[in-house]
Amino acid sequence: MVYLIINLFYLMKERESQTHRLPTEGIKMNSVKLFLEPTKTPDTTACNVTGIGIHETMKRVIVDRPAGTGDWMLVCFHNPVFVKSYIGINKYSSGSFIIWSDTNGHYYGNPDAEWTHSWVHFEGKTISPLIAGSGFKPNSVIKLPSPDIFVESLQSIYRELIEQIDPEMVILQNLFQNMLLRLARQIGQAKKNQIIPPRILKTKNST
Repeated sequence: MVYLIINLFYLMKERESQTHRLPTEGIKMNSVKLFLEPTKTPDTTACNVTGIGIHETMKRVIVDRPAGTGDWMLVCFHNPVFVKSYIGINKYSSGSFIIWSDTNGHYYGNPDAEWTHSWVHFEGKTISPLIAGSGFKPNSVIKLPSPDIFVESLQSIYRELIEQIDPEMVILQNLFQNMLLRLARQIGQAKKNQIIPPRILKTKNST
């Protein structure tokens, strides 16, 4: 009898584990979207995810939220879209990336074609300092050399959210900071590669 109870216990734990886990292959192959309840004390909470989406496809539509969502939103667009930033509404190519603060409005999308984007919403007192410390400016569009780092980072954040009954905010904050630093390094390296060294310019001018 005791043996049967023990077996049933482990069987239930295994089923519970499978319920909260998503295979890595599934994340890579399919789009995902998840919304979570915001905290009641965002000013004192270190770092909390309130929503995440990976390769979410949208119909021909413009998302217009003049008041934003009250949290920080990071978005990478996988198709050409219109985006409103601090310089107004402009059309941007695939791979464009923007960070909106908790006080910014949101305007993005494409009314003429379907489009896909990956995004995450964060709240907490550490978000603003981490973004500023990484060199990013809110409400400004940046061209990413590749969306892979952003998408891979979102996959890690998503796993933490779904594999754990109580996701650890310290881990989420570390994943968020690592993502920002990796993106900053990627963008910096791309700019560095575009600069022609003086010795090369000198050689070109002399020929």
